[in-house]
Amino acid sequence: MRFSYAGRSDARASRTAGNQAEIARELYDPVRMERRFHLFENICLPSIAAQTNKDFRIAVLASTIMPDVYKQRLAASVERIPQIDIVYSDVDYVVRAFQPWQQQQTAGLTYATAHFRLDDDDAIGASVIDRIAAACDLAPHVGILSFPRGLHVSYWDDKVHLMREYAPYIAIALCRIGVPGQLRVPYVGKHLELHRNDRSLLDPLCHAYLHTAHESNDTRARQSRHIRKMIEGDPQYDTPAGHRSVDEILKSEFPGFSRARLEEIMRAAARIDAASEGSAGPDTPTA
Repeated sequence: MRFSYAGRSDARASRTAGNQAEIARELYDPVRMERRFHLFENICLPSIAAQTNKDFRIAVLASTIMPDVYKQRLAASVERIPQIDIVYSDVDYVVRAFQPWQQQQTAGLTYATAHFRLDDDDAIGASVIDRIAAACDLAPHVGILSFPRGLHVSYWDDKVHLMREYAPYIAIALCRIGVPGQLRVPYVGKHLELHRNDRSLLDPLCHAYLHTAHESNDTRARQSRHIRKMIEGDPQYDTPAGHRSVDEILKSEFPGFSRARLEEIMRAAARIDAASEGSAGPDTPTA
């Protein structure tokens, strides 16, 4: 997982920003960082702590240039989740930055391992680690595991939208499986194209993720188009049957989250976004 990592990756900021000073100014803007921490602490971390299988490790990759005040808050945020390691790096490419930690975690292992990705503002379902662990038995016959079903939550047009999502090879929980001695960084290549060069498996039998959309991870116009398309594609959206379905998914896969709780979190994020109006335009790149 990346947390305001300043190096190159598939994040929009790393593809559009200029020199390191400019990147640091945008990444570590106080309003932006408050927004990132809000979603990290209220969406992402609770889902990691709720995993039914505790036998996993997660690296939170951040840059050495991150200001100390944010390093201290990051350490405090994750201190109660023993599976998390914070990795600070000045390496300028995400794949190379992750590799030393992966090598340390997998050294000497005689069984297959799986390496998945997660963004700091998204959540994974409580059974995801169990499902990933089971998929390790498929190596080397399967190299990529994708969970296409999940939930999508956004704040748009002064309303919180919570709906079901089906997105094969979405980045959330996308997993690369490797045999012993093989490092498979899940940030290699474009996540929507990985299956073109490797044998892959879709597991559509669970709702594996909670995907957040907000002004800090997209432009207003693009988010608006995406949400409209999703609403049009779900005939049960905002109906009693649709509400029951979403509520059942939350209860089974996302303990601690309810419709009311998610609305509270997303409205709070929107208030943080509103505080930045005038200091950053809607197309300011973020990571």
